[in-house]
Amino acid sequence: MNATISKTSEAYKLGEKAAKAVSDFVNSCSLSPEGFIETLAHDHPLLQQRELQLFLKWIWAMAEQEVFVQNRGTIMVCRKIKEELGDQGYIPDF
Repeated sequence: MNATISKTSEAYKLGEKAAKAVSDFVNSCSLSPEGFIETLAHDHPLLQQRELQLFLKWIWAMAEQEVFVQNRGTIMVCRKIKEELGDQGYIPDF
């Protein structure tokens, strides 16, 4: 995670807005991930790399979270992915 970015910066606020949009999408009663998955799968290769980098950073962050009944499965899977991939699974910033 980039610790140098201010929580008041436009980049941080844009990230919050994007995360909220994904949360709203996931929380939708009619969740159908096909459009989301299909769009990312056919995105520009450089964007696919950056998207995976983003998702892996989220997995690494989730692996450090406290376990609650509601997120136990997520945390356990994230910890397993991080354990299995180690440093090799983390795409460095570029």
